Amino acid sequence: MAKAIALGSTGGVVKGFGGRCWGYVIGSATSCTVKIWDNATTGAGRIILDTTTAVSAPFNGTWGAPVDCVNGIFLTIGGTGTVTVIFE
Repeated sequence: MAKAIALGSTGGVVKGFGGRCWGYVIGSATSCTVKIWDNATTGAGRIILDTTTAVSAPFNGTWGAPVDCVNGIFLTIGGTGTVTVIFE
């Protein structure tokens, strides 16, 4: 069953161990950029989603199938925005 977590303007750990990422939704944004990593603690290593800029909000970045994240899920946010990550 998929879960969702909303992270503020700094990002951070979404899931501290392996799982699957279904995508993200940007609820509000001012020049907001999003990058998702396969990492349990920091924005480094395998990139799940390379830097994406929200042109307007809300912005739906969900995928038709999940992406396996072996180590965990970490989100970095640039600019100002509220991002919700959908994962299991």
